[in-house]
Amino acid sequence: ITNPFLSPNIFSVQLSDPAGSFGTFTVLGSVTTTLPGVMKVRIPPNTTPGTLYRVRMAFTAPAGVGYSNLNNITIKLLPDTPTITHNSPICTGNTFAFTGYSSTPGVSYTWQGPGGWVRTSATEVFPNVSTNEKGTYIITATLNGCSAVDSFVAVVDSTPVKPVISGGGTFCAGNIIAMSTYSTTSGVTYKWDGPAGFTATGQIVNRSSSNVAMSGYYKVTADLLGKCKSEDSTLVSVYNTLTPKITVTISP
Repeated sequence: ITNPFLSPNIFSVQLSDPAGSFGTFTVLGSVTTTLPGVMKVRIPPNTTPGTLYRVRMAFTAPAGVGYSNLNNITIKLLPDTPTITHNSPICTGNTFAFTGYSSTPGVSYTWQGPGGWVRTSATEVFPNVSTNEKGTYIITATLNGCSAVDSFVAVVDSTPVKPVISGGGTFCAGNIIAMSTYSTTSGVTYKWDGPAGFTATGQIVNRSSSNVAMSGYYKVTADLLGKCKSEDSTLVSVYNTLTPKITVTISP
């Protein structure tokens, strides 16, 4: 800019139509000043792709426009931001799966994850997920050198070691059904479920005055912080006690 401008002068950056004509243009940005400077502008995301674009500077005091740039500008299509679906939070040992999808045809995908993990497909699966897989996952959808990204944080919680039940088995009616359980994972809580709506909590279960209706499978669930669980079960059979009948016959 060599000519003096009057206050309040407004400089505007104009983008041509896809054919390079300024008959219809888009204002990319403006600034009110009379002094030389630098303007940073952004191409709108919905701009039609093309290879013949031009830009020029317009001003208001005095009113006029400058020359357009000498070289054509190529504007490429910016892919739509990919949408991510996933099944996190998840417990260790289960299948962790996630996928990304951009509605822009022809894009390629790249995933980046914890520990330098990189893949180049839309969908990824960890069949036996561990806590090593928790962290931030970033997907990049790329088309002709233009990219759009999205991300999510994967939460992977530890599954308790399966509890082991002691006790159970066969009982005579009237006796105490005694069972206990233990998981080597610290901090778990235990919940029991059994026949006829039976429930209990804690490591030890004692059912007094047993009867046949108490027969069936008893399941214990080890729960870690209300997030991940593991189970074990045992069969209990209760039989009625038989009272022998004695018949005495006296012969002459």
